[in-house]
Amino acid sequence: MKVIVAQKGAREHYLIARSLYERKMLSQLIVDRYPKRMGIILSVFEKLGFQIAQRALDRRCPFLPDNKVKGLSSIGIAEYLISAWHSRRGEIPYKAHYINDRNFSLTVANMPLPDHEIFMAYSYAALEALKKEKELGKLTVLCQIDPGIAERKIVEMERKRWPDYFLGDDVIPKEYEERVKEEWRIADVIMVNSPWSRDALISEGVPAQKIEILPLAYEPSPFTPKEEMRSEDNPLRVLWLGDVIPRKGIQYLVEAAKILTGENVEFIVVGKIRIPAAIVQNAPGNIKWKGLISRSQTIQFYQKSDLFVLPTLSDGFAITQLEAMSYGLPVVATNNCGRVVQDGLNGYIIPSHDSLVLAESIFKCMKNRDLLVAMSKNSQERAKQFGISQYGEKLITILRTHYEQK
Repeated sequence: MKVIVAQKGAREHYLIARSLYERKMLSQLIVDRYPKRMGIILSVFEKLGFQIAQRALDRRCPFLPDNKVKGLSSIGIAEYLISAWHSRRGEIPYKAHYINDRNFSLTVANMPLPDHEIFMAYSYAALEALKKEKELGKLTVLCQIDPGIAERKIVEMERKRWPDYFLGDDVIPKEYEERVKEEWRIADVIMVNSPWSRDALISEGVPAQKIEILPLAYEPSPFTPKEEMRSEDNPLRVLWLGDVIPRKGIQYLVEAAKILTGENVEFIVVGKIRIPAAIVQNAPGNIKWKGLISRSQTIQFYQKSDLFVLPTLSDGFAITQLEAMSYGLPVVATNNCGRVVQDGLNGYIIPSHDSLVLAESIFKCMKNRDLLVAMSKNSQERAKQFGISQYGEKLITILRTHYEQK
């Protein structure tokens, strides 16, 4: 079986394409932006400290040869410029994303593609290409990146609870809903990465027999271990890493920080800030807002932190859980994402929408550093269970099963 993978962005750092290439099954990876010829120039700029160069180089995958990757640079650069313009205005360009998703899929649908039997693409940027591949008799696989429509319903309910945390233009266009429903209908197989996502799709009418669960994987590069756990005299360093948005529960982290004001706790929030500036300005002083950084810079934050928090209302999986655990960080998370945390062993499972329980969990870790040390060791062991090899074997089993059935 030969497989073509089409994806926008460096999602999961090309995990599917890498797994297929290692098994000599990757025909081609098609992406929007992928630095090839500019690699040397970008490396120079990276050394000079230019973050744009660092983020561009982060899109490269050292495990894939350039001849296996097709970059659609014109689409990628256009989307980057549009997104950057909106971001400077404090806006989320969903309408621009929608247009770029459709353009990417149309371009892939009209491209001459190398030989393959299976076509895989990621949700929202797949529809036109899936239609074309279906007509050609290929096995079509949709990689659903999130819980879909059910997740948007959760977000809209949250908007009513916490209107001050939402930007004025961050309503997702209705076209997204119509588009993903059509992708669900056309795809032979829909791959999700958690039971949470599977249940969400079934609630929206997707046939259960179409859905396969494939949890994400993470394989850290050799790294310097995190700093030793400090004594109770030092602040407990609590890390948030990811987009700073209501869906991921930033409002509950801010409330938990208010509850823990005066305690020996320091919150570090890393990620693109997509909430109104007034929220950041009026947040308690125990929160340090770091903003967007490059992938390579995340290492230092994992190394210098003691605890990772993910009070998400809905996530497909949240790979940051595994990244944090591989660095020895216990994790406090909700069940509304991939099931990685083992309650009481390598962190705590907490209810979503509950800042008090979040604060209590953090407080327990602050007061019992010995427990935190034990959880740290358990986290590293747990992360090993989500390796690239295990992921690849399950991926191939899913593809082979559905290909033979087709």
